[in-house]
Amino acid sequence: MNLLDLGTSNEGGIRIKALDNLILMQDMKDQSLLQRHLFWKWAGSAMIEGMGQSLLDGFINEVFESSPSAGPILNFLLKNGLTYGMYELRQKNELAV
Repeated sequence: MNLLDLGTSNEGGIRIKALDNLILMQDMKDQSLLQRHLFWKWAGSAMIEGMGQSLLDGFINEVFESSPSAGPILNFLLKNGLTYGMYELRQKNELAV
């Protein structure tokens, strides 16, 4: 990707601390290069995803308060699920190459 290319990138993953000096990591990164920049479609998509992430933050904070052991699992599943779902919608609606 050079300076004139327009696109988006998303990343999701998990880190598990097995020992004091050993952390297991798995992550997924997606980069989408746009054929042409459709500003309003891109802005609407980014706004919807941002609002979804904010709503999930509030819900997950409530889960952490009521069940601290379920919080990290739910956080991983919901946040990465939303990111992946938005990625698939962008691909399906041809917002990205």
